[in-house]
Amino acid sequence: MVRYIIIFLFYSLSFYFSSIFFKQNSWFTFFCIVLPPVLIDASVLITNYRLVPLRFPYASIYPVAGCFCGMFIFQKSWVKLIGLGVLTVCFITVSYKTLLSGIIYWMEKRNEQLVKVNNSFLYKKIFTIDKNEISLIDTVKKKATILELYFVKCPPCKMKLAVLKELYNKLHSEEFQIFFICDGSLTSYNDFISNAKENNGDGFSFFYDSKNNICDSIIHVNGYPQEILLNRTVIHSTHYGFDEYSKTPYIEDEISKIKNILNEN
Repeated sequence: MVRYIIIFLFYSLSFYFSSIFFKQNSWFTFFCIVLPPVLIDASVLITNYRLVPLRFPYASIYPVAGCFCGMFIFQKSWVKLIGLGVLTVCFITVSYKTLLSGIIYWMEKRNEQLVKVNNSFLYKKIFTIDKNEISLIDTVKKKATILELYFVKCPPCKMKLAVLKELYNKLHSEEFQIFFICDGSLTSYNDFISNAKENNGDGFSFFYDSKNNICDSIIHVNGYPQEILLNRTVIHSTHYGFDEYSKTPYIEDEISKIKNILNEN
């Protein structure tokens, strides 16, 4: 959210100083400044639709509002400036409380549709912390299991690790477990061991996919983390990506899904 506010202030100052320096018509200056970033944002409709609506139209609102702010300051339209200020504060507050987290979590849920998974990966070989080679099918014994695919230096994976700890503590059921499967093509075994020992705990198990057998067969999008929720050995749902803003809706949705699994006979 801080970044969006900085963008707003940057475009406010850009308009103000451009108007002083170039001495052009206010609307001409407005469109010269605001059209390029809006058109660049809008290009995601063609180039990367997975960034819609976060990049466009949400992020595009801030340069547009910033330019209006600069225009009102330059024109000394104080009433309009106050009105814009009130609307901006309201919008930022709503965004911080609900809107931004809702958008990001909706995007994560939408991206689940891009991931096509069958449970054949459960039979592939991976390594435990003790270097024992196993198949996941031999360890998935509980009603609900989260398989979290990650690599050690992945920032969103680190954020989600803390959230998964919180999720486990809230549920804390003997029939629920979390398995972390590290992509061996992106993480050395030593880094994996160090990270696993640091984060290992009750309900957590860490595995090393040295040949990228599991990760490569599941990941069909360029990114981590990737989550698979199992109802025993049957895939219940998947979840792709993670962002700090989506923490609350993620936990609420995950608790609901896992409780439904645990309540089944």
